[in-house]
Amino acid sequence: MTNNVENTKKAYAAFGTGDIATLTELIAPDCVWHVGGRSQLTGDYVGHEQILGYFAKLYELTDGTFTATLDDVGETEAGLVTCVVTLNGRRQGTALTTRMIEIGRSNAAGQVAECWWFAEDAYAADAFFGPAQIVLPEQAPVITRA
Repeated sequence: MTNNVENTKKAYAAFGTGDIATLTELIAPDCVWHVGGRSQLTGDYVGHEQILGYFAKLYELTDGTFTATLDDVGETEAGLVTCVVTLNGRRQGTALTTRMIEIGRSNAAGQVAECWWFAEDAYAADAFFGPAQIVLPEQAPVITRA
């Protein structure tokens, strides 16, 4: 039997209280965190700095109102941790309440090595957090010759 379910409960408690020390103990230094959707938060975050930056952005965009409540957690025979989570937050006068599915894979030390987050209502989550911004590389001016 692994400690994955207990570690997941500890991680959600730490997230809720802003306990960065516990989060960094429970998340592997080379963890890859996948966030589904099409919002400005969508993407893959690698390592503590990027993952904690993502968490900070959740709080920043919601003026500190973002919460993630662990509703249910279990572990498959293959060792994957699956969670049902309720997300809440307020942004620019709009409230978000939706559920999310999380799937996590741990390393031999029991730390989260890879994690996938998917909102139940991806359209609502994308609209709430705002669209991704596309940044194109700067182009050299076109020179025409006569």
